[in-house]
Amino acid sequence: MSSVLLLPLLLLLLLLLQLCSARIFERCELAALLQHQHGLPPAQVANLVCIAQHASSLNTATFGGGTGPGGGSHGIFQISDVYWCSPPGQGAGCGLSCSRLRDDDIADDVLCVRKIYAEHQRISGDGFTAWQAYDAYCRRDAASYVAGCGLGGNKNNAQHVAASYQVKHPQPQLSYYHQPQQQQQIQVGYHQPQHQQVQGKIYSRCELAQELFYKHKLPMQQIPTWVCIAQHESSFNTAAVGRLNTDGSADHGLFQISDLYWCTHDQRGGKGCRAVCNQFLDASISDDVQCIRRIHQEHTQISGDGFNAWTVYNRDCRNQRYEQVAACFAKPPSTSLHPNAIGGTVHKISYAYSYAPKPQQPTTPNPYYRAPVSKPSQNYQLVSNQRNPFLHPGTQPHPNVIGAPIKTHYASSSYANPLLSYKPHTTPKQQHLQHNYYRQPQAQQHQQQNQHYYTTHQRAGKVYKRCELAQELYFSHKFPIQDIATWVCIAEHESRLDTAAVGRLNADGSADHGLFQISDLYWCTQDGSGGKGCHINCDRLLDSDISDDVQCIRTIHEEHTRISGDGFTAWTVYNGHCRDRKRTEIDSCFEESELQKEPVSPVRPATNELVNKPKPKGKIYSRCELAQELYRKHKMPMSEIATWVCIAQHESSYNTAAVGRLNTDRSEDHGLFQISDLYWCTHDGSAGKACHIECDRLLDSDISDDIECIRTIHEEHTRISGDGFTAWTVYNGHCRDRKRAEIASCFEESELQKEPVKPVKPVKPAANGLVKKPKPKGKIYSRCELAQELYHKHKLPMQEIPTWVCIAQHESSYNTAAVGRLNTDSSEDHGLFQISDLYWCTHDGSSGKACHIECDRLLDSDISDDIECIKTIYKEHTRISGDGFTAWTVYNGHCRDRKRAEIASCFEESELQKEPGKPVKPVKPAANGLVKKPKPKGKTYSRCELAQELYHKHKLPMQEIPTWVCIAQHESSYSTAAVGRLNTDSSEDHGLFQISDLYWCTHDGSSGKACHIECDRLLDSDISDDIECIKTIYKEHTRISGDGFTAWTVYNGHCRHQSLAQLSDCFAGNEIIEAEEHSQHQQLSSHKQPPIVKVVANHPFGANPFLQHLSAPQKTQVAVQAIRTTARPSIKVTPVPVTPNHSYTSNPFLQQLKPQQQPVLAASVVRPINLVDKASVSKPNYNQNPFLKPYKNSLRMVFKRMRH
Repeated sequence: MSSVLLLPLLLLLLLLLQLCSARIFERCELAALLQHQHGLPPAQVANLVCIAQHASSLNTATFGGGTGPGGGSHGIFQISDVYWCSPPGQGAGCGLSCSRLRDDDIADDVLCVRKIYAEHQRISGDGFTAWQAYDAYCRRDAASYVAGCGLGGNKNNAQHVAASYQVKHPQPQLSYYHQPQQQQQIQVGYHQPQHQQVQGKIYSRCELAQELFYKHKLPMQQIPTWVCIAQHESSFNTAAVGRLNTDGSADHGLFQISDLYWCTHDQRGGKGCRAVCNQFLDASISDDVQCIRRIHQEHTQISGDGFNAWTVYNRDCRNQRYEQVAACFAKPPSTSLHPNAIGGTVHKISYAYSYAPKPQQPTTPNPYYRAPVSKPSQNYQLVSNQRNPFLHPGTQPHPNVIGAPIKTHYASSSYANPLLSYKPHTTPKQQHLQHNYYRQPQAQQHQQQNQHYYTTHQRAGKVYKRCELAQELYFSHKFPIQDIATWVCIAEHESRLDTAAVGRLNADGSADHGLFQISDLYWCTQDGSGGKGCHINCDRLLDSDISDDVQCIRTIHEEHTRISGDGFTAWTVYNGHCRDRKRTEIDSCFEESELQKEPVSPVRPATNELVNKPKPKGKIYSRCELAQELYRKHKMPMSEIATWVCIAQHESSYNTAAVGRLNTDRSEDHGLFQISDLYWCTHDGSAGKACHIECDRLLDSDISDDIECIRTIHEEHTRISGDGFTAWTVYNGHCRDRKRAEIASCFEESELQKEPVKPVKPVKPAANGLVKKPKPKGKIYSRCELAQELYHKHKLPMQEIPTWVCIAQHESSYNTAAVGRLNTDSSEDHGLFQISDLYWCTHDGSSGKACHIECDRLLDSDISDDIECIKTIYKEHTRISGDGFTAWTVYNGHCRDRKRAEIASCFEESELQKEPGKPVKPVKPAANGLVKKPKPKGKTYSRCELAQELYHKHKLPMQEIPTWVCIAQHESSYSTAAVGRLNTDSSEDHGLFQISDLYWCTHDGSSGKACHIECDRLLDSDISDDIECIKTIYKEHTRISGDGFTAWTVYNGHCRHQSLAQLSDCFAGNEIIEAEEHSQHQQLSSHKQPPIVKVVANHPFGANPFLQHLSAPQKTQVAVQAIRTTARPSIKVTPVPVTPNHSYTSNPFLQQLKPQQQPVLAASVVRPINLVDKASVSKPNYNQNPFLKPYKNSLRMVFKRMRH
């Protein structure tokens, strides 16, 4: 019997043995076992019985979920193998094999459940949330699952439940607030490696607060926040280890410090905190405090608030106040600047807190602010403020405060956040603070200056009062009175009425600026160009003058009104907090007479003073006017009029001059029907793209051009999807199934009944005057017809038939003549399975590329050619990714995991059971018969280690170091051995800077391509080769785009605008200063232009900068007859056979190329004069090379100049 048959029998035998050793409990039987043998209290027993009932039906042998390796759950409590047992998911949290969870002994299961519960108790406050069944069934009604089982005890003894899970052996629990310190020392063995037991400690809340303040000298303002973070991160447990991060990293100690960036496990004490992670698990938190100082400082530089490094901060610990730890301190103590304090120096300066409030300083009078008339102000203070030195207006910040600005200003209202520092104002109060600053001892001034030497200059902002803002919006900026309450609400929830606020917590990396938190993704810029939607620099939104802000929010409101009908929806806080605001909310800010009248809306000035070209004059249609013009003038079918009118309404509000700029790909939509410039219109005057029209012509009052274009779009999308209206995103949500009755009032009865004669579309002449080949006659399959032909005629395996049928359905709607033209790279997809002409088929009759077939042959009714080609594609992608179907984008979204049952109706029962004989696949011989080279040994850098090596050893400019470090971080996580294989073109990225093998390195030992290096040499611990290569890449992309860093995709999203301040902890201060001065000197003294790379005169690939060093092989015979006539030279091309041992054997697109000994640079080619003339310049056949298509126009211009 073959081994193929023995394996299933063996697996079946193992399964039967396991089932024999399994056990199915009764409810009360399991409850009694948990209570009496494992010592669990009744409340726990009830929850666990409920969980077991719904997770496994009380069966210890249950295995659930997971079709591949990992992702399964095991045993009576369905414990996941991703984190807790191993294998197959390689989890190790419980330190046991998953098979031990599926036997009849549940002792291992209960021990593992304790650990799971403790971890989730620390994270969420309720350990049972680790099981999905808990929230669905057991949270409110667990007691009913043990009813009648004779369990005693308090059902709601939550403390007893938590206590029994958080320690290994249940024992009486004492309050941590009162027990002796030696009793607080606990052993947490299951969190630590077996070879080392770390003595941890569980703090009480006040004990931690006092130690942080008295011993570690953290500022009092920060103590409530640190205590809150420790509570939510570790439940005050110094030995806590969290292992539930999705990236596989673990968090350590009291403040859950991550080993991804900050600590190491290899005893060398590297990464950001230069510490071993086990140091954070003992009872001494001195190491922890030093590390959190560094983390806080780093995140303060990045986001402005260092506490953002902890995820619990925004959810649980923001806006912590002194009152929350007031009970822990008998009185506010006087402190001095400790030499170990954050940002501190050796200068000790006594800093006693003032307990009496300072007198209020007069502020600059605001002409728009009037005191509320209906609610006179009352002066009072909270009782807790009497003992809190941080809630008195005008109090100086603690000298140790992390990231404290030199000059601070606190809001004077008692409800303002006392820990939030605002940017200085140009007020008498600012002058008072400045005066106090200059009166400070010189040492303290020097310390403050050093602390902020590398911070960005901040513009002077302002914190408004509510009525002050309402009055300025109304009197100065002429906002309608009915909108004032909404705008004030938005400003209050977005920025707390602070014009200098900057929000950096957006998931896409963008930031929000100013009073109304305007995004730099669409509306303002950081580079001083004043571009994007509001034509303004973001810094101008941060000062105390909100005129710029008001102009910008008008633009945003207008744009979103056009899109959604309600312009306020541009702000996310609107729906949750500010919708339906009433005038009554701001009545106290205005006199009665002002609430009754409305100001005249101001005329908006032109956006710029220069006239580029006259803006097209648009038109706003009425509903019936548009309907009548579409029908009577443009002869649209009456059945479609209602849909077109609906689309125009939701896309542009009937405005022909509308321009939409909110697309994520930076494209714009134009005119009445919002036609995109991505595919359909152009801005360069060439009238190119699919509609052959300039975008500006879509913005005038004549919609004839628009109608021609939407007909083209509708026709194209009808061919693709069967419904041309799906080209407009508003169609499915708003305009599907529109009826004539909706526009009946716009027409006479007779018009509604008849249909106009459709205009005859003119025949487009052939492009070159030659007779065009007849279009292949296609075929539309039915579902079962295609399934049967694939199986019976083309012998595809039965298990693959449902997937191929699904792909054909979603790619072409079973149409063999379908052609898709909407790819962003201008390629087209052909036939039943939408095969791309980028790699697989050709248009020039050469039958080249990977499938060796002309694309037109994929469009006829015979799919034999298609089947041969998809087999090639499938085989290639199976080699690359392990699943050949991933070559089709619809596979993951629609066609993965298709079953035979879906096509069962298309076959007889006997056919579904048998499989056609598969041909034996030959064993692929080794590439060269030699032993495979050992894998290079890589290295993982720390942040500062890499920065210092790049500067000191490889002599990269200091101003570039932050960007290179950022690129290395986001590309490879500082690992030199990283290999990225997720590129859509099947190429791979290598090493610390993820250098692609598409252009820069090779795998065949030839050291070819642009960097002249083998890819494996980029994976070792020596990055000298990497540096030489990135210099080449940077230089090439600087020549192409002006910014060499754009070669890395992470640059724009993460690494643009990096500053030296981000590496201030990696270098001595004088190194950065000297490097900046040297850079400025070089910029002033050097005015050399970069060398111009010339295109080689007759080089076949002259227009492609990456193929300059490649030449056509000598086997390619090109015979050119040079005849001095006006006719073009005739070119005869001999087909090129595939070379068996070619350097690029694995790449079907480089078969015709061979590397030269030396790369061709800018040197001109010397040719005999008598052999080169206007008639003898040969045009290279670049249609066969997918890399030269983008340079088609460039090559044409070269040959045109040479002919003239």
